[in-house]
Amino acid sequence: MSPAYPTPDGGSLDSIVKVIKDGRRQERENARPDAAQLGQLVQQVQAALANIVAMVTTAISLTSYTKAVIDSKIASPGAIAPTSVASSGQVSGSTGVFNGGLYSTDAYSFNLTSTRVTGWHGIDGHIGTASSSEKFKTNIRDAKLIDKAEAILGIEFDYYNYKAEIAKRDDPTSPDYVGPEYRVHEELGAIAERLHEAGLWEFVVYERDTVTETRYRDVDKIEIDENGEEHTVVAQEPYTVYLGDTLRLDADGEPIPFGIHYDLLGLAAIAAAQYLYRLYKAQQEQIDTNTADISTLKEHLGI
Repeated sequence: MSPAYPTPDGGSLDSIVKVIKDGRRQERENARPDAAQLGQLVQQVQAALANIVAMVTTAISLTSYTKAVIDSKIASPGAIAPTSVASSGQVSGSTGVFNGGLYSTDAYSFNLTSTRVTGWHGIDGHIGTASSSEKFKTNIRDAKLIDKAEAILGIEFDYYNYKAEIAKRDDPTSPDYVGPEYRVHEELGAIAERLHEAGLWEFVVYERDTVTETRYRDVDKIEIDENGEEHTVVAQEPYTVYLGDTLRLDADGEPIPFGIHYDLLGLAAIAAAQYLYRLYKAQQEQIDTNTADISTLKEHLGI
Protein backbone atom coordinates (compact mmCIF):
# COMPACT_ATOMS: atom_id res chain seq x y z
CA MET A 1 0.00 0.00 0.00
CA SER A 2 1.48 3.36 -1.04
CA PRO A 3 1.80 6.08 1.62
CA ALA A 4 -0.77 8.90 1.71
CA TYR A 5 2.01 11.53 1.63
CA PRO A 6 5.13 10.95 -0.45
CA THR A 7 8.49 11.14 1.35
CA PRO A 8 10.72 14.02 0.10
CA ASP A 9 13.99 13.23 -1.62
CA GLY A 10 16.63 12.20 0.82
CA GLY A 11 14.24 10.14 2.90
CA SER A 12 14.55 12.48 5.96
CA LEU A 13 13.89 15.97 7.36
CA ASP A 14 17.47 17.14 6.84
CA SER A 15 16.47 19.78 4.35
CA ILE A 16 13.93 21.33 6.73
CA VAL A 17 16.41 21.32 9.63
CA LYS A 18 18.97 23.01 7.40
CA VAL A 19 16.51 25.76 6.54
CA ILE A 20 15.74 26.38 10.22
CA LYS A 21 19.45 26.49 11.19
CA ASP A 22 20.21 28.88 8.36
CA GLY A 23 17.39 31.15 9.58
CA ARG A 24 18.70 31.22 13.16
CA ARG A 25 22.26 31.93 11.96
CA GLN A 26 20.99 34.83 9.92
CA GLU A 27 19.11 36.23 12.98
CA ARG A 28 22.29 36.15 15.05
CA GLU A 29 24.26 37.90 12.37
CA ASN A 30 21.58 40.56 12.06
CA ALA A 31 21.55 41.08 15.85
CA ARG A 32 25.34 41.34 16.07
CA PRO A 33 26.40 45.03 16.27
CA ASP A 34 28.62 46.35 13.59
CA ALA A 35 31.78 48.36 14.15
CA ALA A 36 29.92 51.67 14.35
CA GLN A 37 27.50 50.36 16.92
CA LEU A 38 30.32 48.89 18.97
CA GLY A 39 32.08 52.25 18.93
CA GLN A 40 29.00 54.05 20.21
CA LEU A 41 28.56 51.47 22.97
CA VAL A 42 32.18 51.87 24.07
CA GLN A 43 31.75 55.66 24.18
CA GLN A 44 28.61 55.33 26.37
CA VAL A 45 30.41 52.99 28.79
CA GLN A 46 33.42 55.32 29.01
CA ALA A 47 31.17 58.33 29.67
CA ALA A 48 29.33 56.46 32.40
CA LEU A 49 32.60 55.40 34.06
CA ALA A 50 33.93 58.95 33.90
CA ASN A 51 30.78 60.29 35.60
CA ILE A 52 30.25 57.47 38.09
CA VAL A 53 32.10 59.19 40.98
CA ALA A 54 29.97 62.33 40.60
CA MET A 55 26.80 60.24 40.31
CA VAL A 56 27.61 58.24 43.44
CA THR A 57 28.66 61.39 45.37
CA THR A 58 25.38 63.09 44.47
CA ALA A 59 23.38 60.03 45.50
CA ILE A 60 25.21 59.77 48.83
CA SER A 61 24.81 63.48 49.55
CA LEU A 62 21.05 63.08 49.46
CA THR A 63 20.95 60.51 52.27
CA SER A 64 24.37 60.36 53.94
CA TYR A 65 27.59 62.16 54.83
CA THR A 66 30.50 62.49 52.41
CA LYS A 67 33.76 60.67 53.08
CA ALA A 68 35.35 63.88 54.37
CA VAL A 69 32.55 64.45 56.87
CA ILE A 70 32.60 60.81 57.99
CA ASP A 71 36.37 60.94 58.49
CA SER A 72 36.07 64.13 60.56
CA LYS A 73 33.37 62.62 62.76
CA ILE A 74 35.43 59.48 63.29
CA ALA A 75 38.36 61.64 64.39
CA SER A 76 36.09 63.64 66.72
CA PRO A 77 32.77 61.77 67.00
CA GLY A 78 31.21 64.21 69.40
CA ALA A 79 32.20 67.44 67.72
CA ILE A 80 28.62 68.65 67.85
CA ALA A 81 27.84 71.89 69.72
CA PRO A 82 27.66 72.44 72.59
CA THR A 83 29.41 69.28 73.76
CA SER A 84 32.14 67.13 72.26
CA VAL A 85 33.46 63.63 72.81
CA ALA A 86 37.17 63.16 72.13
CA SER A 87 38.51 60.02 70.50
CA SER A 88 39.80 59.01 73.94
CA GLY A 89 36.20 58.83 75.14
CA GLN A 90 36.44 61.89 77.38
CA VAL A 91 33.44 64.20 77.32
CA SER A 92 34.22 67.90 77.20
CA GLY A 93 32.48 71.13 76.38
CA SER A 94 30.96 74.20 77.96
CA THR A 95 27.70 72.47 78.88
CA GLY A 96 26.21 69.00 78.96
CA VAL A 97 22.73 67.64 79.64
CA PHE A 98 22.15 64.09 80.88
CA ASN A 99 18.40 63.75 81.23
CA GLY A 100 18.62 60.02 81.86
CA GLY A 101 20.79 60.49 84.96
CA LEU A 102 24.47 60.99 85.63
CA TYR A 103 26.41 58.00 86.96
CA SER A 104 29.90 57.50 88.33
CA THR A 105 30.07 53.91 89.50
CA ASP A 106 33.16 54.35 91.67
CA ALA A 107 32.19 57.72 93.21
CA TYR A 108 30.62 56.03 96.27
CA SER A 109 33.87 54.31 97.24
CA PHE A 110 36.33 56.86 95.84
CA ASN A 111 38.14 58.48 98.75
CA LEU A 112 38.74 62.20 98.18
CA THR A 113 41.93 63.32 99.89
CA SER A 114 42.40 66.61 98.03
CA THR A 115 40.84 70.00 98.74
CA ARG A 116 37.06 69.66 98.47
CA VAL A 117 33.76 71.46 98.99
CA THR A 118 30.18 70.32 99.42
CA GLY A 119 28.26 69.72 96.20
CA TRP A 120 24.78 71.08 95.49
CA HIS A 121 22.08 70.44 92.90
CA GLY A 122 20.18 73.40 91.46
CA ILE A 123 16.56 73.06 90.36
CA ASP A 124 17.69 73.82 86.81
CA GLY A 125 19.84 70.70 86.87
CA HIS A 126 23.20 72.34 87.49
CA ILE A 127 25.66 70.61 89.79
CA GLY A 128 27.99 72.92 91.68
CA THR A 129 28.95 74.52 94.97
CA ALA A 130 27.66 77.44 97.05
CA SER A 131 30.07 79.96 98.50
CA SER A 132 29.65 81.17 102.08
CA SER A 133 31.90 84.19 101.77
CA GLU A 134 30.39 87.55 102.70
CA LYS A 135 31.74 89.10 99.49
CA PHE A 136 29.21 87.08 97.49
CA LYS A 137 26.20 87.99 99.66
CA THR A 138 23.87 90.93 100.29
CA ASN A 139 20.77 91.68 102.42
CA ILE A 140 22.37 89.77 105.32
CA ARG A 141 20.08 89.64 108.38
CA ASP A 142 19.61 87.55 111.54
CA ALA A 143 17.54 84.39 110.91
CA LYS A 144 16.59 84.23 114.63
CA LEU A 145 16.62 80.44 114.60
CA ILE A 146 16.94 80.45 118.39
CA ASP A 147 13.31 81.55 118.46
CA LYS A 148 12.46 78.21 116.84
CA ALA A 149 14.72 76.18 119.11
CA GLU A 150 11.87 74.41 120.88
CA ALA A 151 10.33 73.37 117.54
CA ILE A 152 13.77 72.20 116.42
CA LEU A 153 14.22 70.18 119.60
CA GLY A 154 10.84 68.60 118.90
CA ILE A 155 11.84 67.16 115.51
CA GLU A 156 11.10 63.44 115.43
CA PHE A 157 13.25 60.97 113.53
CA ASP A 158 11.88 57.71 112.19
CA TYR A 159 12.92 54.48 110.51
CA TYR A 160 11.21 53.93 107.17
CA ASN A 161 11.45 52.27 103.74
CA TYR A 162 11.06 53.91 100.36
CA LYS A 163 8.14 52.56 98.34
CA ALA A 164 10.41 52.18 95.32
CA GLU A 165 12.69 49.98 97.45
CA ILE A 166 9.77 47.73 98.44
CA ALA A 167 8.79 47.48 94.75
CA LYS A 168 12.23 46.07 93.91
CA ARG A 169 11.37 43.11 96.09
CA ASP A 170 7.59 42.77 95.85
CA ASP A 171 6.35 44.26 92.56
CA PRO A 172 7.14 42.24 89.39
CA THR A 173 5.66 45.05 87.27
CA SER A 174 8.26 47.53 88.51
CA PRO A 175 11.00 48.31 85.96
CA ASP A 176 13.52 47.98 88.82
CA TYR A 177 12.12 44.66 90.10
CA VAL A 178 14.82 42.30 91.37
CA GLY A 179 12.92 39.55 93.15
CA PRO A 180 11.98 38.27 96.59
CA GLU A 181 15.66 37.83 97.45
CA TYR A 182 16.27 41.60 97.24
CA ARG A 183 17.22 43.11 100.58
CA VAL A 184 15.26 46.33 101.18
CA HIS A 185 17.30 49.16 102.66
CA GLU A 186 16.23 50.57 106.01
CA GLU A 187 16.29 54.38 106.19
CA LEU A 188 16.55 56.84 109.07
CA GLY A 189 15.38 60.41 108.81
CA ALA A 190 12.62 62.93 109.37
CA ILE A 191 9.37 63.58 107.49
CA ALA A 192 9.16 66.80 105.49
CA GLU A 193 5.46 67.32 106.23
CA ARG A 194 6.13 67.23 110.00
CA LEU A 195 8.76 69.96 109.74
CA HIS A 196 6.42 72.06 107.63
CA GLU A 197 3.64 71.67 110.21
CA ALA A 198 6.08 72.73 112.97
CA GLY A 199 6.82 75.97 111.11
CA LEU A 200 10.36 74.91 110.21
CA TRP A 201 9.98 75.85 106.57
CA GLU A 202 13.66 76.86 106.32
CA PHE A 203 14.62 73.20 106.43
CA VAL A 204 11.98 71.91 104.00
CA VAL A 205 12.48 71.41 100.26
CA TYR A 206 9.26 72.29 98.47
CA GLU A 207 8.09 71.27 95.02
CA ARG A 208 8.83 73.94 92.46
CA ASP A 209 8.24 74.61 88.75
CA THR A 210 11.06 75.83 86.55
CA VAL A 211 10.51 78.79 84.23
CA THR A 212 12.34 78.41 80.91
CA GLU A 213 12.45 80.06 77.50
CA THR A 214 13.54 78.72 74.11
CA ARG A 215 16.06 80.92 72.33
CA TYR A 216 18.10 80.50 69.16
CA ARG A 217 21.77 80.95 68.33
CA ASP A 218 23.79 80.87 65.11
CA VAL A 219 25.83 77.71 64.44
CA ASP A 220 27.94 76.62 61.49
CA LYS A 221 26.45 73.75 59.50
CA ILE A 222 27.90 71.81 56.57
CA GLU A 223 25.64 71.41 53.53
CA ILE A 224 26.35 69.60 50.26
CA ASP A 225 25.14 70.96 46.94
CA GLU A 226 23.97 69.02 43.88
CA ASN A 227 27.57 68.72 42.70
CA GLY A 228 28.67 67.03 45.89
CA GLU A 229 30.61 70.05 47.12
CA GLU A 230 30.56 71.06 50.80
CA HIS A 231 29.58 74.53 51.95
CA THR A 232 29.48 76.02 55.45
CA VAL A 233 26.25 77.85 56.17
CA VAL A 234 24.88 79.55 59.28
CA ALA A 235 21.84 77.87 60.82
CA GLN A 236 19.60 78.61 63.80
CA GLU A 237 19.93 76.17 66.70
CA PRO A 238 17.41 76.20 69.57
CA TYR A 239 18.52 76.12 73.21
CA THR A 240 16.74 76.45 76.55
CA VAL A 241 17.38 79.30 79.00
CA TYR A 242 16.53 78.89 82.69
CA LEU A 243 14.71 82.01 83.94
CA GLY A 244 14.05 80.94 87.53
CA ASP A 245 11.49 78.88 89.36
CA THR A 246 8.19 79.27 91.19
CA LEU A 247 6.71 77.55 94.22
CA ARG A 248 4.20 74.84 93.31
CA LEU A 249 0.99 75.00 95.35
CA ASP A 250 -1.68 72.41 96.11
CA ALA A 251 -5.43 72.84 95.64
CA ASP A 252 -5.62 74.81 98.90
CA GLY A 253 -2.85 77.19 97.87
CA GLU A 254 -0.34 75.59 100.23
CA PRO A 255 3.26 74.73 99.30
CA ILE A 256 3.92 71.02 98.79
CA PRO A 257 6.74 69.49 100.89
CA PHE A 258 9.12 67.31 98.89
CA GLY A 259 12.28 66.82 100.93
CA ILE A 260 14.43 68.09 103.78
CA HIS A 261 17.54 70.27 103.74
CA TYR A 262 19.54 67.82 105.83
CA ASP A 263 22.60 69.92 105.10
CA LEU A 264 20.97 72.78 107.02
CA LEU A 265 19.92 70.72 110.02
CA GLY A 266 23.42 71.26 111.36
CA LEU A 267 22.50 74.94 111.69
CA ALA A 268 19.30 73.91 113.47
CA ALA A 269 21.34 71.85 115.93
CA ILE A 270 23.63 74.81 116.60
CA ALA A 271 20.64 77.10 117.15
CA ALA A 272 19.13 74.56 119.58
CA ALA A 273 22.47 74.28 121.41
CA GLN A 274 22.70 78.07 121.67
CA TYR A 275 19.17 78.14 123.08
CA LEU A 276 19.97 75.49 125.68
CA TYR A 277 23.25 77.21 126.56
CA ARG A 278 21.42 80.49 127.18
CA LEU A 279 18.98 78.69 129.44
CA TYR A 280 21.87 77.07 131.27
CA LYS A 281 23.64 80.44 131.72
CA ALA A 282 20.44 82.11 132.97
CA GLN A 283 19.81 79.30 135.42
CA GLN A 284 23.43 79.29 136.55
CA GLU A 285 23.32 83.04 137.14
CA GLN A 286 20.13 82.57 139.16
CA ILE A 287 21.75 79.80 141.17
CA ASP A 288 24.80 81.98 141.81
CA THR A 289 22.54 84.86 142.93
CA ASN A 290 20.54 82.55 145.22
CA THR A 291 23.74 81.12 146.65
CA ALA A 292 25.05 84.62 147.44
CA ASP A 293 21.74 85.61 149.04
CA ILE A 294 21.77 82.50 151.20
CA SER A 295 25.34 83.21 152.29
CA THR A 296 24.39 86.78 153.24
CA LEU A 297 21.36 85.54 155.13
CA LYS A 298 23.48 83.02 157.04
CA GLU A 299 25.89 85.77 158.06
CA HIS A 300 23.05 87.87 159.46
CA LEU A 301 21.68 84.88 161.32
CA GLY A 302 25.12 83.92 162.56
CA ILE A 303 24.74 80.48 161.18
